[in-house]
Amino acid sequence: MKNKRKGATVTQGIVVNDLKISIYEMKKEYEVHALFKDKEDIEERLDKVMDYLSDEGYFDEKKKVKVIGMVFGGR
Repeated sequence: MKNKRKGATVTQGIVVNDLKISIYEMKKEYEVHALFKDKEDIEERLDKVMDYLSDEGYFDEKKKVKVIGMVFGGR
């Protein structure tokens, strides 16, 4: 689901590889928020998710992508 916020387009509701993803597209960059419970292999899972989102066309190659991972109620 996409919606507009002041200064950013937000895509929410993406679930990939047990991660809940929100993408904030701003003028010069993207900020990707990933929520997860299980920290096991998180770097590898995040890499795979970012590759998938890139392959699916979520990002413009000219913009930087900043990834923020947040654990909730996890181990």
